[in-house]
Amino acid sequence: MQKYYHRSILRIPLSLFFLVYFASSASAQDKAVSLTNAAEIYASQGQYPKAELALKRALAVRTLAVGEAISGKNYSDIAAAMRNLARFYAAANKPKRSEVLIKRAIAIDRRSHGENYPDKVPDLNLLINLYEEAGRGDAAGPFYEELIKEYEKSGASSSKSSAVAANNLAKIYIANKKYRDAEVLLKKALEINERNFGPEEHAVAISLNNLAAVYIGEAKYSEAEPLLIRAVKIDEKALGKDSPGLVTDLNNLAAVYSYMNKYPEAETLYKRAITIMENNPGHDQGELARTLSSLAVTYSYQKKYAESEPLLESVIQLNGKMYGPNHPATAAAFNNLGIAYLSQAKNDAAEPLLRRALSIVEDEPKKNYAIAADSLRSLGSIYESQGKYSEAEVFYTKMVDLYNNVFDKYSPEIAAASNDLARIYAAQKKFPEAEALLRKALEINEHNLGSDNRGVAVSLNNLATVYTNEAKYSEAEPLLVRALAIDEKAFGKDSPALVTDLNNLATVYSYMNKYQESEALYKRALDITERSFGQEHPNAAKYLNSLATVYSYQKKYPEAMTVLKKAIDINETNFGPMNRAAAAYMNNLAAIYSNQGRYAEAEPLILKALSIDKSACGEESIEVSNDLNNLATVYSNQGRYPEAEGVLVGALEMDEKKLGVLHPHTIATLKNLINLYESQGKYSEAEVFYTKMVDLYNNVFDKYSPEIAAASNDLARIYAAQKKFPEAEALLRKALEINEHNLGSDNRGVAVSLNNLATVYTNEAKYSEAEPLLVRALAIDEKAFGKDSPALVTDLNNLATVYSYMNKYQESEALYKRALDITERSFGQEHPDLVMTLSNMSALYEKLGRSEEAKALRERAKKIYESRLP
Repeated sequence: MQKYYHRSILRIPLSLFFLVYFASSASAQDKAVSLTNAAEIYASQGQYPKAELALKRALAVRTLAVGEAISGKNYSDIAAAMRNLARFYAAANKPKRSEVLIKRAIAIDRRSHGENYPDKVPDLNLLINLYEEAGRGDAAGPFYEELIKEYEKSGASSSKSSAVAANNLAKIYIANKKYRDAEVLLKKALEINERNFGPEEHAVAISLNNLAAVYIGEAKYSEAEPLLIRAVKIDEKALGKDSPGLVTDLNNLAAVYSYMNKYPEAETLYKRAITIMENNPGHDQGELARTLSSLAVTYSYQKKYAESEPLLESVIQLNGKMYGPNHPATAAAFNNLGIAYLSQAKNDAAEPLLRRALSIVEDEPKKNYAIAADSLRSLGSIYESQGKYSEAEVFYTKMVDLYNNVFDKYSPEIAAASNDLARIYAAQKKFPEAEALLRKALEINEHNLGSDNRGVAVSLNNLATVYTNEAKYSEAEPLLVRALAIDEKAFGKDSPALVTDLNNLATVYSYMNKYQESEALYKRALDITERSFGQEHPNAAKYLNSLATVYSYQKKYPEAMTVLKKAIDINETNFGPMNRAAAAYMNNLAAIYSNQGRYAEAEPLILKALSIDKSACGEESIEVSNDLNNLATVYSNQGRYPEAEGVLVGALEMDEKKLGVLHPHTIATLKNLINLYESQGKYSEAEVFYTKMVDLYNNVFDKYSPEIAAASNDLARIYAAQKKFPEAEALLRKALEINEHNLGSDNRGVAVSLNNLATVYTNEAKYSEAEPLLVRALAIDEKAFGKDSPALVTDLNNLATVYSYMNKYQESEALYKRALDITERSFGQEHPDLVMTLSNMSALYEKLGRSEEAKALRERAKKIYESRLP
């Protein structure tokens, strides 16, 4: 947004007005006055060297006069002569010389007359002007503060000059993101201008624009909007509806509408501003270029790229003509067009433009930090979208370093850049690095915005997302609960602004197996969405899909299928039968059919989704690959292995060509192909692929890479299936070491590694080695999920089985009973998750000779299992 500030700092005109003080010596007085008058005449004639020489001589005369009669007055005479020469240098555009002299004059008068010497206000104004003209606004800040205090002392705190000083100091505060300090000053300036000029004068409109700039910086758009509407009305009346003076008002209000997603309103105002400038050929062409860019961005937000791109191309031409091809303004124009291409996923067209922009400003990135940061962020996003996270990390790291060099440690820019880099770290599973950055961003937002601000809620969600990815659910939960409370207070308990919080917290609860809590939150998000936007809104379909997921976790397949069918209907109603969102929901519905063994119903859904995605996303898209993977799963579950293999081989070739061999999606497809071999008992074929994967990861990543841990786990499973236990052990110990290094000793991922290694020890009958691993895994999960969580059932079964092998029958029975009790209380008496525990417990009772009890458990397990068959 363009920010408009009124400035009328006192300056000496080029014709020069020189202050004349009388010295105690008559001859010194005459000489100094004559020299000063001569300097004024020389300056008025453009004979500046002679004027400078005359003023230097006047200073010398007054300095010599001090030797004749030392007094405070004499020192003031010297200060006056320095002040005259300083004003000359300021007018002659020699700011450094002027600054030195005016500071010496100030020091002399402070010694002679104290802090309240007569010329203090003009001196402060001159210094301020020097700093402003040199682009050293921060240096001017303390002098503005002192100037405002002088106005207050002199009773001029309500003067027009005081309002000007308040406005200009507020500008410095805004540049340093000190919005609260700026707001106080600007409210005072507005009040002064309304009293001095009346409520409908242009000066009041300027104050309204300035105050609105503060609210925009704080993202308080609803508070900025009425101020800017009033400013437009004032200037329409004061200046005329077609006046160039309206352009800033219109642009500022349009920017606010754009921030509020009121794009049609923004578009109308930008067009009006452009028409005014085009009808006034003498208007600033730079402002015209900026407005064209703003309109183009507004078109882009509405996906009107056909209207946006020509405007951005014209801005490049306009800026190149005005400033040259290597000017920062031209670089900014390249950035804007590149970003427009990015919005359309035209990465090949965007990247050269963004690199061109960066090349223009990279020699002085600190000076042109905003342009450099846009280039770096956009280039990073290109590589991020391709899954090339190490390349993306380079650009995002440079952006963070740039902001750290430009701003102080509590800068909002640093918080935003830290969020971006943290996302890349998280994508590479560099969770400690991501955590550190997100905690820093949270600290910045809490410092700047207070503990209950919406921006803090966003930071809490971001940090919680990393904890969720690390399976640190007990650490994510309180952050998300706090974020939800903040947004409930800010927006109300029925606001659509809450649905992201609700969705994130519901997801964490589902991972913690707190399905009832998760279901309640998803239902609340759905209810808010339906009441806010209607039952047929696409967002309602999104939350129906989420609700289906938690139903599926609980094996509530009928309920899951009902809400998914409704989600598909909503998207087909809104977007037609060939829309991408419906295809995603079709895949999810097919998965639920597959979970019930209803493959004949799953297959046509996936084939329909495949047809949609080929049309919507392209024959070789990730979406098409996902569909092929899902189709292969259905074929495999039906024993149609050759068909499944053919589909997966085709998907893998597509992924390797489109994404590269190291892309996470390519790896996922490869794993599905290996799992297919594994499910057929083709362990040697599976071993070949996993060995190649482990070798590749060892060559590409460092020794603590999460990718190496995952691949080692997979290969170890294949070794164990072939009873190659020593090889499996070595790999699983390595995976455990990596997870402990990356995640800490008490993480859920570590518990999984402990269970995997213990399973191999159990298969080798090394029960005394398996037992402590399983005890530790259970303790980790009890701490993470609570002692009554369904997440413990696998741990309890594994440890109980080992105790049974070790003839610790009482301990084994107690653990099985505990697992049974948790499952029954969580899901009911007929849930399929009971089958594993019932079967294991039956085997224990048989071993103990308790045949009748064993038979009863076996029959109950069989009944539950058969009730779920199609």
